[in-house]
Amino acid sequence: MAKVSSRTRLVLLDHITSQTGLIFPLQPLIQQLVGAGIEVLIDGAHAPGMIPLNLKELGATYYTGNCHKWLSAPKGAAFLYIAAARQDDLRPLVISHGANSSRSDLSRFRLEFDWTGTADPTPYLCVPEAIRFMGSLLPGGWTALMQHNREKVLAVRQALCRTLGVEPPCPDSMIGSMAVVPLPDGSADRLQTSLFVSITLKFQ
Repeated sequence: MAKVSSRTRLVLLDHITSQTGLIFPLQPLIQQLVGAGIEVLIDGAHAPGMIPLNLKELGATYYTGNCHKWLSAPKGAAFLYIAAARQDDLRPLVISHGANSSRSDLSRFRLEFDWTGTADPTPYLCVPEAIRFMGSLLPGGWTALMQHNREKVLAVRQALCRTLGVEPPCPDSMIGSMAVVPLPDGSADRLQTSLFVSITLKFQ
């Protein structure tokens, strides 16, 4: 927020970084930025299926996420959420049939974005079934699945940090279903051996 000025119009934030696996505390940041009249675009590629996600509660102006990662839908299944107040100002890069449609049962936004002519809709159509299937893997549904994945990641991270003699780079509260561990200086052969022994013992 210290970098925000009167010239700031749009802020891009990661929800979960692919490089570190950190989950950022978006809600207070979004509230402050939107309250200052600044639009917010969230890169949420890893969020759907890893953590609970309610776009309306989050309050970002724009949110984009992938469904082929933790939802296990086919590649190409992604989405772009745009707050209702901004939908009339945006048009797709590829204009297709919706641009001159006379239909009145859908908004111009839906008419132009829902069908762009040459896009294969198959990945999108698979998303509901992917959600249903993944949610059926454990008795507790999606809540249990996300918790299960998180517990496994935290256990492995703890074992690796202990074996390597390093401190976790962030608190457990910032971890979802993936994490990174800093590697200490030293012999690659020694690291490889110690890591193999640690992981083998942990999961025997």
